[in-house]
Amino acid sequence: MWGGLTALVILVAGELVFRLWEVEPVYRASDVLGWQLTPNLDAAEFRGAPEPHRFEVSSNADGLRGAAERDLSPGVFRVVVLGDSVPFGWGVGDQESLVGAAQAALEADPSSFGRFELINAAQSAFSTEQIGILYAQVVHDYQPDLVVVFLPLHDHHLVWLSDQQALEGGGGLIRARIWMLRHVRWYTVLRRWIRPEERSDPFVLPKEVTETSKVEERVTRVSDDRRGEILDGMMGLLAEHSGRLALGFLPIFPDDVVGEPGITQPGEDWARQYAGERGVDIVDLRTACREGGEDSVFSFDPGHFTSAGNALIGREMAKWVIRGSSQGPEIP
Repeated sequence: MWGGLTALVILVAGELVFRLWEVEPVYRASDVLGWQLTPNLDAAEFRGAPEPHRFEVSSNADGLRGAAERDLSPGVFRVVVLGDSVPFGWGVGDQESLVGAAQAALEADPSSFGRFELINAAQSAFSTEQIGILYAQVVHDYQPDLVVVFLPLHDHHLVWLSDQQALEGGGGLIRARIWMLRHVRWYTVLRRWIRPEERSDPFVLPKEVTETSKVEERVTRVSDDRRGEILDGMMGLLAEHSGRLALGFLPIFPDDVVGEPGITQPGEDWARQYAGERGVDIVDLRTACREGGEDSVFSFDPGHFTSAGNALIGREMAKWVIRGSSQGPEIP
């Protein structure tokens, strides 16, 4: 009896410790999205990697970064940016993000001053599955004239359950597995001990899978077919108010920052084919950081851009917004 009680105490104590390690109060849990930025943050402190890197984030009533309002301003062209932590601006302040830098560049140009409003609806670690849900549930109410989706690399990570499977819940063992993965830290720790390929990172790209990894058990977070369905759904919603969709590519370190230009990103071929078939524009900003080089990214976190890097990308984004697209009417 006492042995069983001791084991229970250890189990509960361990669960509490694991939860304390993983607590992120600046995020809220979501049964549908999994997680989302907490609404109404006022310069909340985020912790980057490694310590002691800090940056501040604010959010509006809908959990979108910044202080965007749903009300439309007459004569102002509204652009919403969706994506993962890179367009979100992980590591920098609100005004230093890609969206903040692009808005500043637009305001500094007399020809575009007061004509455009950019809204940062990107969320850290989001896939296209989550982006589609966020758009339908929240962002669509902002009635954007243009939505730019910077396609996340997270789509191509190999995981144990696709985002669609996780959302649908499945049945039997799959449902129990999802519940354990979401709520029991002991289960996560045990899986990483049993499966060495999960110890360092439960999300891997296909090229990172070793010969000893059980790749046959993994699936991409979002398949190409599923991504097309999601984007088609967004285009249908945008058509209700004559809005448009564009797909974007951002630089990847080191290929697009200090490497050779023209290297294909994961999913790029699919995206270009989709864009060509649907008449969707491509916003290709991959060469924007050539001038800044390694100073464009954090030395300790080269997957995210410094304020200087975001400023370079933001200026290119502003140029694209001003000149409009190659298809459809020019932006007013």
